[in-house]
Amino acid sequence: MLSPSDKVISVVPITGMGGLGKTTLAKSVYNNPRIDEHFGKKIWICLAKEIELMELFKFVLESLTRKKVEVDGEIARKRHLLVLDDVWNHEEGLWNDFFTTLEGLNPTKGSWCLVTTCLDPVADAMSIHMKMNDGPYILGRLADDECWSILKEKAIRGEGVPKELEALKEKILRRCDGLPLAASLIEDLLTELWIAEGFLQPGHQNGSVMEDIGSDYLRILLQASLLEKVEEEERTYYKMHDLVHDFAKSILNPKSSNQYRYLALYSSEAKAKNITEKIPTLLRTLFLENGISDNMLSKMEYLHVLKLAGPDVNVLPNSIGSLLHLRFLDISDSGITTLPESLCKLYNLQTLRINGEKLHEGLPEGTSNLISLRHLHYYHSDAELQMPIKLGRLTSLQTLEFFNIGEEKGRGVEELGTLKDLKGSLVIRNLKLGSGDRESDNGDGAMLEGLQPHYYLQMSEIQDFMGYQFPQWFMNLSKLVSLELKGCNRCRELPAGLGELPFLQLLSLSKLENLTCIGLSFYGIFDKQDGRGSTSECKFFPALKSLTLEDMVNLVEWRDPDERLCHFPSLQHLQVSYCPNVTSLRRLNCGTCLESLKLFDCDNLRELPENLYNLLKSLKSLTISDCDGLTTIASEMLESCSPLQSLQVYECPNLVSFPLDLQQTPSLETCILTNCPELINDMPKGFAFLTCLTTMMIGPFSDYSLVDWSGLLSSSTLCELELNGMSDMESLPHQLQYLTTLTSLLLRKPYQS
Repeated sequence: MLSPSDKVISVVPITGMGGLGKTTLAKSVYNNPRIDEHFGKKIWICLAKEIELMELFKFVLESLTRKKVEVDGEIARKRHLLVLDDVWNHEEGLWNDFFTTLEGLNPTKGSWCLVTTCLDPVADAMSIHMKMNDGPYILGRLADDECWSILKEKAIRGEGVPKELEALKEKILRRCDGLPLAASLIEDLLTELWIAEGFLQPGHQNGSVMEDIGSDYLRILLQASLLEKVEEEERTYYKMHDLVHDFAKSILNPKSSNQYRYLALYSSEAKAKNITEKIPTLLRTLFLENGISDNMLSKMEYLHVLKLAGPDVNVLPNSIGSLLHLRFLDISDSGITTLPESLCKLYNLQTLRINGEKLHEGLPEGTSNLISLRHLHYYHSDAELQMPIKLGRLTSLQTLEFFNIGEEKGRGVEELGTLKDLKGSLVIRNLKLGSGDRESDNGDGAMLEGLQPHYYLQMSEIQDFMGYQFPQWFMNLSKLVSLELKGCNRCRELPAGLGELPFLQLLSLSKLENLTCIGLSFYGIFDKQDGRGSTSECKFFPALKSLTLEDMVNLVEWRDPDERLCHFPSLQHLQVSYCPNVTSLRRLNCGTCLESLKLFDCDNLRELPENLYNLLKSLKSLTISDCDGLTTIASEMLESCSPLQSLQVYECPNLVSFPLDLQQTPSLETCILTNCPELINDMPKGFAFLTCLTTMMIGPFSDYSLVDWSGLLSSSTLCELELNGMSDMESLPHQLQYLTTLTSLLLRKPYQS
């Protein structure tokens, strides 16, 4: 795979029955550092079902962009490794169309595709494809000695093999059947047998809560290959291998249906009714895709887990209150819009999952009676929605996604004071209603000061806070990772000491209309009489990776510490936008890991930081837009920007000087230079050095007839070209016909300011 190839894409199927390690082998190749160095892009797609061609391309593009896309773009023009895991579709026409289209989208030679499948016909369909290198890679079963070696390594952990285990050796190996996953699976079975026999003793109690213990168990299941973690853009879930599922069923093997404890029904309501009428009394878990009647539900008095799903499920029966043993209720995927008051009789309920936007009337008034509730997964965006009274009684609550403060007794912010175990994120609304003195000018400030969160808080977002100053407790949030302040229009200063927070990685400041200066207290530098003098060894914002200043209309000054003091050593992304009165960004005494710099709509910005050019060795994206006051960018700007991939400078009417020697930016993929009338007189030099350039937008030129197009013609990778201000031309430059890789040409009228 690392050798030069004259083929655009070479395909190798990896075949074998489930549990042999096909996915493990593919992952080993995929995660090899040499693969990272050789291929510009890596794509992993898990299919596990029949699939259509367009859907397959969507999967590929979503994996590349990490977001939802339509099939109207193009795969990056780089050599890539594509892994299609668990393929079941063996339609020859689909795979011929897929690989032919893939080749057309990316003609770069040397790409590879690994395919894992249990089905020989899939491998045959791949083999027929003309880009097939060799035959499929067939994984065989392990020998008994190899299976026994895995078993001993995982289960015995280097100790001598007990006689009891030796006696069961042949039986165990027959069950493993030469499959490495099965050999790994036996480990937990043996461990459970040893526990049942009393061979293992529990350790001392360490006070761990159930959730922490559950996390440990999940980790163990993952490490033992009993579960596999699957991460997608919008969710993370865990799946069980078919072999593990079959093995678990073989262990269960109940003697009669009355012993079933778990039941999942995905069928019509009529069929579900027939089945649920025969539900065994020992049933503990029920997943139902259709509605359930009062009569049916009342028969399940020992149920511990209930999930109702489907858009047609719009009523939760009143008899739900009779399930006194219920611990878990999930109706988040249903169409239920109201909850019966009888729900509040479930005194043992620990988890309640609801689709809040469908729940028009909110939670029942008696919700505070659910005294065992630990997790309330319920979010509603309406700030006017009334919360149930006395939620502070739910002292075991760990998950609460929002709280709307109300004026009535039992709906105030004091209800949160008893919820000591809250974790995750919590949105608190209507703070102005929580102040004892709402007529006071700083009622919001007093309220927020009194809401001092736990010092382990990791994420905080404060929006539309109307106090004059931020609370002092920010400096105590030593574990804070993300902070967003938005629409706090009365605040005159930023929270003091943010620069001393050791784990802060993201800081976003927007719409702080009363802020005129970012002072030294922002970093944690105070007057010496306060006993907080700084030394040259201090690092301010040591972990900050992303800093955004947005829509700060009155911000004029950004004071910077002494140049001997290090600040922003880890900064990767800096954005300053819609700050019309900022004239300079001063010095940025940060590290050399800055990857993205974006400057938008800063009308009075006249200069970039003096030392900026020394900090761009890692810069991948530079965007400067609508900065009317910017006239010059020093020639040193791009001298150290070899990693730069995206350069965008547009709508800067007074910019007259900018280094445009593209020889300094060999990694450039996107170049946009538009609507800078004093700057753009001719094509930049150095196109021949841009072996990755795919997108170019430029113009208008003062006179297109005088433009030298020869530099652009030396590009061998250009796909998209946009020329601005072409309305007066009668014909296109004839040189454009030589851009053989061009797939999109767009001509725009002159920009109208």
